[in-house]
Amino acid sequence: MRDGKQRAGRAISVPYGLDGDPVAAAVVRGIYADFCHPYAHATLSEIAKALNADEVATQRGGKWHASSVRYILQNPAYVPEVIDAEVYERAQARLQRLRRGPPK
Repeated sequence: MRDGKQRAGRAISVPYGLDGDPVAAAVVRGIYADFCHPYAHATLSEIAKALNADEVATQRGGKWHASSVRYILQNPAYVPEVIDAEVYERAQARLQRLRRGPPK
């Protein structure tokens, strides 16, 4: 018997880079490195554009978008398998500064 999202016809998948593929894990580390670089902060769109220019496919074989980059940056599942907690926290702090509206 299937449950959860599988019942709705969608398969539950492992997040990109956590499936044991070293190339995908390197892509995730690169996303965090570009986003958290101390001097040249890349935007979510710039990171997606660079991945598409390098012809890096998403987990489903599609194109990268700012929202897919944001999803990776917000996903705590990458700690500690792919990135360390300090890098994740730096990414979260920068993502908070990107949000519109008054600080929470």
